[in-house]
Formats: sequence, structure tokens, C-alpha cells
Amino acid sequence: MGDITANDGYYKISLNHCGGKNYELSFQKDATGETLVEWVENTLEVPRFQTKIIFRGKLILDDSGTFKELNIPQVGGKFMLIGKTNKPEEEKAMKDIIEIVNHSKKFEDEVQERSVQYDKSIRQNHVDVADQPKVVDQIRKRLKYCAEQQYKNLEKLDLMPLKKEMEEAKRMRKNAINKIQRWLDNTDKVIEAIESVNK
Repeated sequence: MGDITANDGYYKISLNHCGGKNYELSFQKDATGETLVEWVENTLEVPRFQTKIIFRGKLILDDSGTFKELNIPQVGGKFMLIGKTNKPEEEKAMKDIIEIVNHSKKFEDEVQERSVQYDKSIRQNHVDVADQPKVVDQIRKRLKYCAEQQYKNLEKLDLMPLKKEMEEAKRMRKNAINKIQRWLDNTDKVIEAIESVNK
């Protein structure tokens, strides 16, 4: 048996890897297809584009929705994880998409860090009032840089040449664009909030 993941353990499921090892897992009430796909990717170190997760004959994807929407029972859901082969060209495209998302995630993380920095330095006055304009300016410049990088990554995804038959890669690109767009929107909101306060 595998490990139980640490959380509130609302869902208790078992995942069988290719007829071999069984993993007993628990997930939070708001778990989604993405939660499970991420667990497989991070814990078993199998890239998402090389696996298929199946529940009651249905493929579970990172955009499949919540466990509730997928009618997964709270206890005893049995999942099967099998290897999957993609054509080398599509696999390369999928790796590129994952790389772009990972690159974008670093900027999203920085935006979160800068938000905290702004909150502590300016809102909570941890920085001397005389130095605050300089700090605000630095934070704003970095946030704008992060937003530019996110925008560039969106353009890269948009311009990526994917053949008609690369359905899996196309689905993955659509998810990636949505995710980065959300991060970019969030960055813009943070910049707007800072600029409106510090005019």
C-alpha cells in the first residue's frame, strides 16, 4: 500500500498503477481532476502526458472538474493508472507546454511574494515612511516585469504550431492558456491596487 496524503481526508480512494502497486490516497472535499493528476505527476514522477487515469471506464483529466462533479464516492473509489504513448512530435509539444507553464508559475509565485512584501512594508509600515515610495516603485516595476513575462508566455502558447490530430496537446495548451491568463489577471489587479493607493 502507498502513503496517505496529508489533508482533511474527505475522499478516500485507491489507485492501482498498471495492475501493480496500489496506493491508498485521501483528498480534500474540494479535490479536482487536476489534484489527482498533480499527485500522480509529483509523487510517481510520471509526466501527465504519459499517463491515463481511469475511473469507471472514464478518463480523468486535469480539466475534468471536481470529484463531486465526477460522482466519485467519498470512500472506496477505485482508479486505474496506465501508461500511454503519444507520438514523439506531440510529446515534444506537450513538454514545451509544461515548460512554459512552469516558467509562468515562477512569475506567479513572485507576484504572491511581492504582494506580501507590499502588505508588510507599506500597509503595515514595516519600512520607514521616507523609504516607502522607493519600495513601492521597486515592487511595481517587478510586478510589471512579471506581467510582461506572462504575456510573452501566452503569446508563445498562442503561436505554437499544433497539428490538427494533436488533440491531447491542444487540450493541454487550452488549459495552460486559461491558467496563465488567470495569473496575468491577478498580477494586473495587484498592480492596479498598488497604483490606486500610491498615486
